[in-house]
Parts: sequence; C-alpha cells; structure tokens
Amino acid sequence: MSLQVVVDFEVIDESPDWIVVSKPAPLIVHPANRKPEPTLLGGIETLLSYEMENGACPAIITRLDRDTSGLVLVALHTRAARELGMIFERREARKEYLAIVCGWPEADEWTCDAPILRAGEVG
Repeated sequence: MSLQVVVDFEVIDESPDWIVVSKPAPLIVHPANRKPEPTLLGGIETLLSYEMENGACPAIITRLDRDTSGLVLVALHTRAARELGMIFERREARKEYLAIVCGWPEADEWTCDAPILRAGEVG
C-alpha cells in the first residue's frame, strides 16, 4: 500500500489544452535527484489521474523556484506542450515577477530586461 501525499495548490484557470495552478512556497515544482518529497507535478498527476488514464500527459511549461509562490502553466498533452513551449521560446508570451523587499526601494517600479544568471555564472 502506497502513501498518498496531499500537495497544496489551486487550479486558477483551465482549458482543454492547459491548466494554470497557483504554487505555494516551499513546494518544489519537479522531482529532483534528492530525497523523495512531494512535488507540484506529483500533485497535478494525482489530480489528473483519470485524464492520464485516457491519454493526458501533463508537462510543466513555466517553473518557479521552491521558495517562490506564483502561477505555473501546465500543458495537458504533448501537442500543447510543444506549442506553448514554442510561444515562450519565440518570446510571444510575457512573464512578470513581483517581489517583497526589505527597506524602501529608490523607485516605485522598474524593468529588468537582463537574463537571469544561474548559480556559478558570476566569477
């Protein structure tokens, strides 16, 4: 008998091709090569188990870090994953991030259009 883990997330919007879910922190989005732990993908697969038995193949399109909360786009089948992936690759979709800061920023808002660096890319 396997242990069923309840993963805390909310479906915000859906279509026949995709769903948008609200991921809380500190839930990890996708399984990592670490100890077994609950993931958003595992929760989505549990939620869509009937659909998966009938051909659905959920794929995470947008990801968030473990300690970040926000919206995640999930394709429900391979064709949608390919199409949505191409939309983001061609930069036809826009992502927006909001942050909570300590102190008082010098400006009310600003835009950062530089690429996000990965760990180890700064010398």
